[in-house]
Amino acid sequence: MALGKGWRVSSTFETVRKHHSLARRRRSRLDRSSREAEVSRRTKLPPQKGDAPNLGQSGHQEQQKEQAKATGRKFSRAGTDSRSRVAADIAAKEVKAKVLPLKLVRTTTRAARQLQQILRDSPGNSSEVQRQRIRQALKVRGGVTTPELRQHLDIHSPASRVGELRREGSNIITVMVLQETMPNCRHRFAQYRIAPGGSM
Repeated sequence: MALGKGWRVSSTFETVRKHHSLARRRRSRLDRSSREAEVSRRTKLPPQKGDAPNLGQSGHQEQQKEQAKATGRKFSRAGTDSRSRVAADIAAKEVKAKVLPLKLVRTTTRAARQLQQILRDSPGNSSEVQRQRIRQALKVRGGVTTPELRQHLDIHSPASRVGELRREGSNIITVMVLQETMPNCRHRFAQYRIAPGGSM
């Protein structure tokens, strides 16, 4: 076999190698695209009944505007993700909710004596005895604040004891009030009360 002008044996190997590398790249590209198509086919679920149609960006915004009109909320283009919607809802609720001034509660001398008498009647540090003191204080006074429970009834974790009473079936509600701890020093505290129509 006669070789043509400029033919080299090495060029044959080079062309074969080029063809192999091109074929390999083409196969990997096809494999990758077929894998991606398979993955997208598997992950794409058929539309369920009640699902919103895929409207694109402008159609989606129109749908959000309609929903905002129906629910009475304001529509904003920025608030399309769930976190900003939640933040906007919370801000709207805070604006709508009228901030009422907290009631100022003072522990009178008579109330302090009543609470100290309850402590003398049922001494002890067990949680059962502490729950009994809270029950008695709520029956006598109707409402007791956290500082009163700590200072006069020797209950250092009032929230835990009230939670235990609630689990036992007592209908106790929590109301936030202002109370002076020292002269001209007011703080917000929880006041525990028996719910209207509730039982102990």
